Amino acid sequence: MKSLISHNLKSRYLTFILLLGGIFAAFAQTPGIPYQAYFTTQIDVPGEQVTVPLANANVMLEFIVRDENGNIEYVEHIPVTTDAYGLASTVVGIGNGTPQNGTNFDDIDWNNKKKTLGVGIDFSNTGSFDSHDTMDIVNVPSSVATATAGLSSGVGAPTGT
Repeated sequence: MKSLISHNLKSRYLTFILLLGGIFAAFAQTPGIPYQAYFTTQIDVPGEQVTVPLANANVMLEFIVRDENGNIEYVEHIPVTTDAYGLASTVVGIGNGTPQNGTNFDDIDWNNKKKTLGVGIDFSNTGSFDSHDTMDIVNVPSSVATATAGLSSGVGAPTGT
């Protein structure tokens, strides 16, 4: 009987820890869109060019959010430094954004609207960006979705009826 009670208490304690961890995870969501890129460069080796990671380099990234009609809604420039493996990580929407049409990242209307994210790169930090990629945004940042869904702050039920 004692082992059964001990097992039940352990199960409840574990459930409480998992629930508590879930609550902390809900509050720990970062607003914005995580972005990660791998940068490479080519070097000359006798007889050929070899692609290697662009290690420990300062790069300026430009992110452009466009609406379904191609109109610019938000522009942000973020300086990043690659690691020893050429990898750089950042979050779009929490840096030095330039509002277009009076829109900050938090004010973008994400509800049922197609958005694209354009990425530009400036390797020389001159302010001249080469367009690198454009992709559809298929998921809304979770912290933005929560805020626009009418949920109370943190964990809770919808505030509407």
